[in-house]
Amino acid sequence: MAVINEVLKEMGEQIEDLISVAVVGMDGLVIADYKPEGKESDEYVVEYTSATLTTSMKGLYTVINGLELGKMVDNLLSTEKAHFITKPLGDASVFLAVVAKRGVNLGAIRYYTKIYAQKLWDALPH
Repeated sequence: MAVINEVLKEMGEQIEDLISVAVVGMDGLVIADYKPEGKESDEYVVEYTSATLTTSMKGLYTVINGLELGKMVDNLLSTEKAHFITKPLGDASVFLAVVAKRGVNLGAIRYYTKIYAQKLWDALPH
């Protein structure tokens, strides 16, 4: 698990205004996470966000599969204060969840999720 934590930290340190980044199972449990020190994010925020995003991901899979529109690449949910970006990893039994403050460069986050997706998947036990 140390490798996945290192990869999340490396990725997270490159995202400006990051609140948290986590790898989450489709059961809603956090597998690993990274939170910048001194930020408002705490364990409760990461766990609650991950559990809630899992429900959203399951709903999105139902729609995407029902419409036969291909595989999900990523998903963006935005509020007045934050962006929530999710990206399936590997066989889609887990996903990457990035939470950042509103105003962050979304293109940069999508880029980082793309380049780190395989590293994170490879770091997970299979």
